[in-house]
Amino acid sequence: MMEQITEYFNQMPSYMGEGIVQIFVTLICGLVLGWLTSRYFSRKNEVIRVEGLLLEKKLPIYGEIVKRVGTMNNMCLIASEQVDAALMSLNECGFDVEKTPTSNQINQIFDDPDEFAHQYLEFDQYCSDNKIYFDDITNYPIMFFQNYLAFFHRFNVMFTDAVNGMGGNASSENNKKIKRGLFLCLGILFKDEFYKQTQTLEEAIRKFYNHPTLSHRSDPDYSYEFFSAEDGYLMHRLVNTIAGKEENKSKVMELITMYAAMGVIKG
Repeated sequence: MMEQITEYFNQMPSYMGEGIVQIFVTLICGLVLGWLTSRYFSRKNEVIRVEGLLLEKKLPIYGEIVKRVGTMNNMCLIASEQVDAALMSLNECGFDVEKTPTSNQINQIFDDPDEFAHQYLEFDQYCSDNKIYFDDITNYPIMFFQNYLAFFHRFNVMFTDAVNGMGGNASSENNKKIKRGLFLCLGILFKDEFYKQTQTLEEAIRKFYNHPTLSHRSDPDYSYEFFSAEDGYLMHRLVNTIAGKEENKSKVMELITMYAAMGVIKG
């Protein structure tokens, strides 16, 4: 049988044999190309589908962050005598702060240290729970704002430690009122800077909304150099805030110590 088939093909004109070979090669190439193309586009469609789902998750998360930051910018009015007392304390500690028509307006969360701690801890936890969805545009601005808020939470803890260390009771009602006076000072001192930091964060999120991306973000840097080195991204920005500037560190400490001493004296 094989001999007959071979003889049959040998008797065929050469151009017909070449044509059959070309058809065979074209068929094989077409099948291989079709298989590769099918695999490629199938994977591409699956990747786009998954990234689309991730994008759907990102949008409400960013919306919630903007909402929470907006709440932190809600303003409230404080009494004129409280403003005068706060300005006196700030100037006694070396801060050159003058009274202005808007001095009695501060961010509402500075009016209640416990509420500040509550909002900060909730915001920090929310960002930590959802950081897997942050991309290159938003990741570092959000990370910085978390650490910026941690400044004020640290002041809260420092006041408590100072009062307790002096033999007072930081949890007493009177000391809660005194700590509120401390945070009114901070609210007046940081009001403009706090607003600028919230705007920087909102601008980063707005940039994402204007140019939504399906690409994965780079691996975040959690190294010592990033977080703690003076020339690292985080510390370089934090040390240029009011509380972080070298010339203001001692002033902030003096302010906290002064209010802590008041808390001990008044019981």
